[in-house]
Amino acid sequence: MEMIKVALIGIAVVLLAVELKAYKPVLGIILAMAGALLIMIITMDKIYLVLNQIQSVFASLEEGSGYLVVLLKVLGVTYLCQFSSSVCKDAGFGNLSDQIQMFGKLYIMLAGMPILLAFIEMLQQL
Repeated sequence: MEMIKVALIGIAVVLLAVELKAYKPVLGIILAMAGALLIMIITMDKIYLVLNQIQSVFASLEEGSGYLVVLLKVLGVTYLCQFSSSVCKDAGFGNLSDQIQMFGKLYIMLAGMPILLAFIEMLQQL
């Protein structure tokens, strides 16, 4: 049911934004951003449920707590970069959108480095 609500909000916002864009482009962009923010708020509730499930899985692991922090950072950065990049692209700032995506990829690579190093260390011990 939530997916239907999000899809209908998205379609309604796009139809209204296209109509408003013909008269005042700024209003179309503002409406699109407001719709994206509304969908993000709805999505955050679902992300909270996913994070609780991930946390319960990692709670059963002895050495997994460090990886949980990295995983949560990566999930947060991914979601935030995708959202902000899409808003910039919709507003016509494709270059800024690309820079946000580039920073997000670099941050994820850096955040995952401890996991990669732990994996390499584990392989060396074999």
